[in-house]
Amino acid sequence: GKTLAAFLWAINQLITGQWPAGYTHVLYVSPLRALNYDIQRNLLTPLDKLRKLFEGAGEGFPEIHVLTRSGDTPSSERRQMIRHPPEILITTPESLNLLLSSKGGRSILPTLSTVILDEIHGVYGTKRGVYLITAVDRLVGLCGEFQRIALSATIEPPQKVAEFVAGFRLT
Repeated sequence: GKTLAAFLWAINQLITGQWPAGYTHVLYVSPLRALNYDIQRNLLTPLDKLRKLFEGAGEGFPEIHVLTRSGDTPSSERRQMIRHPPEILITTPESLNLLLSSKGGRSILPTLSTVILDEIHGVYGTKRGVYLITAVDRLVGLCGEFQRIALSATIEPPQKVAEFVAGFRLT
């Protein structure tokens, strides 16, 4: 439930046309590659149900593409993703850094409005967490500030984690 709730506002923005189709607006990052495929499936199911409800009411429904990017993603799919960016991109910290390290990868990220960091307790206080949050901070230089959402079933200490997720700030 918490993960779907994190996506609801973004889905609303996409459905209502506040965010135009054909651009990546939402980046979901999880330290667990297997979870990413579950998240993709768990997003596609309600989106399909919404599409059917809209069509049943005679209303249009935008194409909302949800793709995953990991080390397992075939190069043909990676190229396709650059030509036709998904509105929602699901990835891992490592793949996010690879996206930021390539011209093609960076080309799909400047339109981000929301970054969802799932299972933040799994990386907070670790080298992998630093790797993740420095990538998120690099995104700011590419696309400006965006909404940051961190998800965790249990997290301690919440204030420190919130500061970690907020990223580096020049004062």
